[in-house]
Amino acid sequence: MPETSEPPQEFARRIQIFLVSCREPVFLEEGEEPIGLGGGNYLLEERNGRLMFQAWAAGRSVLRRVVGIKAERPGRLELEIRKFSGRAGRITLFDSARAQNRLMAIQGSRRSFREHFRRFLRRQFTGWTLVELTTEADLENSLSPQYSRAFLRQGQQGWAAIGAPEGGEAPGSVTFGLIWLDYLRRREQRVAVRGLVLLVPDGAAETISLRLRWLDAGAFEARLFVYAADGGEHEVDAADFGNLETHLEPLSRRRERRPHSAASRPISIKSRVNVDDVNRYRPSGVCPSCCSASSGPHSVDSGATVRPASWSMGTMEKSFTLCTAAGALRPTPWTTR
Repeated sequence: MPETSEPPQEFARRIQIFLVSCREPVFLEEGEEPIGLGGGNYLLEERNGRLMFQAWAAGRSVLRRVVGIKAERPGRLELEIRKFSGRAGRITLFDSARAQNRLMAIQGSRRSFREHFRRFLRRQFTGWTLVELTTEADLENSLSPQYSRAFLRQGQQGWAAIGAPEGGEAPGSVTFGLIWLDYLRRREQRVAVRGLVLLVPDGAAETISLRLRWLDAGAFEARLFVYAADGGEHEVDAADFGNLETHLEPLSRRRERRPHSAASRPISIKSRVNVDDVNRYRPSGVCPSCCSASSGPHSVDSGATVRPASWSMGTMEKSFTLCTAAGALRPTPWTTR
């Protein structure tokens, strides 16, 4: 589209009037995340006879040259722009408070994630052809617009791929991914679609991995990738997740000796085991520096499981550590009850 002869001041005046009339103005560029302009986070200025439109949000700023107004209707204004590369583009300004425009912000976010998904596929599947990439709904085949879907092909081999955006229903990507895989296998009769590639937010990896482990591994291959907020992604192994959560505490190189507080002072023990079994459970001797007869009472159950009568388990564990540092925990005297 050729640039119009309308002066930049007139463009700026019409844009400003439109933005002021909006209750919740939004800046939307094709393939990018929408930017809300309600906080006045934009700037219109003339530079060397050209109108520049700048909008910004947390961690992101956009600067575009406005060359014309393509369409104007209640609650929506479409602008023709030029990017720094000289390529033509389009910006849509709209009022998200209007009922007819509420879907535009959602669609804009989905298309933005679609481009992120495209870049992921190009990085991770070099040598493969991206035959299809879409976020459009397909109600006839039960395909949801919430997820980006793609079809990759290399010779007679193929992959179905699905991506879940941040803040969406990531666990549902398994269900819709299987529907997409089945659809492609029925549609692409001459291609062996090996399996399903999933791209999900980092926080959804465990839930999706547990679901994948219950599926028939002989029916298809599954590859799971997760992405972080900074956009980087990596592949994870679903077998690394189970119903146990484990972690390794870092070892402190320097352990400070601290005096016992009243709450953590080791104490003498009363045994609940039979008199004949006392010698089996009783350690011999006395802790030379920690245990004393003046310490408070606690109980020990058969099996040497220590549970303080009036203290928390966390405190008791700390008490054992302190006693062990001075030697073995050897409380005295032992009595029956």
